[in-house]
Amino acid sequence: QAAEIHVGGDVLVARIHQRVVVGLVGAVAHQRAAVALRVVVRGLGEINLAKLLQSQPELCRVTVRDTDFPWLTRYAPLVKSNPRATKEGIAGYELALNFNGIPIELIPRAASELKGKSRFQLLSVNEAEQKKNPCGKIITQRKGQWELATRGENLLELLTY
Repeated sequence: QAAEIHVGGDVLVARIHQRVVVGLVGAVAHQRAAVALRVVVRGLGEINLAKLLQSQPELCRVTVRDTDFPWLTRYAPLVKSNPRATKEGIAGYELALNFNGIPIELIPRAASELKGKSRFQLLSVNEAEQKKNPCGKIITQRKGQWELATRGENLLELLTY
């Protein structure tokens, strides 16, 4: 029995012997897909993917100076409102990422809310989550300061392709 996954709704029917796995898989260039979710379901009933993602702990927050990338429309339930950005115009987005680098929350930001001129900027790090799940290697600490690792920058390039 096949089912379509729709982030905004409960559409995935599960069987007892199935499990939930969320992780990054390779992108397919012709689909402009930067990151895909690999999902298999555990337990009986249905699963709401948006709620599952939003329930995961945040590893870090980054800003992205881009206003048009596929993740925004594909996973619209993860986009929060920001009256200031609505009023002034959207200049970029703040992304909360889980330890796999999957966006679990996106917030539009006005130009006045964005610092610096770089395309990607690390805003904060949940150090407890980094210690618990260091395997993603999307952030690194150099000279006592957290920064995006090359893997993290590559991930954001793919997400915003």
